[in-house]
Amino acid sequence: DMVRQVFLSYTELVEPFGIDEAWIDVSDLEIIYGNAEKLAYEIKERVKKELSLTLSIGVSFNKVFAKIGSDYKKPDAVTVIDRSNYKDILYPMPVDSMIFVGNKTRDVLKRINIKTIGELAEISRQELISLFGKAGNNLYDIVSGVSDDDVKSYYEKEDVKSIGNGQT
Repeated sequence: DMVRQVFLSYTELVEPFGIDEAWIDVSDLEIIYGNAEKLAYEIKERVKKELSLTLSIGVSFNKVFAKIGSDYKKPDAVTVIDRSNYKDILYPMPVDSMIFVGNKTRDVLKRINIKTIGELAEISRQELISLFGKAGNNLYDIVSGVSDDDVKSYYEKEDVKSIGNGQT
């Protein structure tokens, strides 16, 4: 929560993802800070100084690539995945490096000999839809770099769609 408060001091466009991660849309702040990479380093250093915690930050043009960037180098790093380098960085990676590619999706892809994100990118939208339904459409948008989900405001609450019961 204290880390999120640092994020919120910059923008309210902070969307939590799990207990210790969040997406932050800083596109409107680039005029003030120069660019998103520079701001990412500022946030990382501020959290280190104020909270004695290290962050790994992914800077990208969509949420999924930013998440992959945050996992790319750990601990205490900033990774930029932009339109000029995303194929070079992501396409050699195992397909299950992407969020939304869990064990079941990975196993289906493995059966058709798809092991890397780059191999997944070669599959047509229609083939992914036939394999995974609506989720295939989403996978295609993500791997093609056209996914454009907005970061939600920290203060925006979603309606509860279902209640689950799980155990870890």
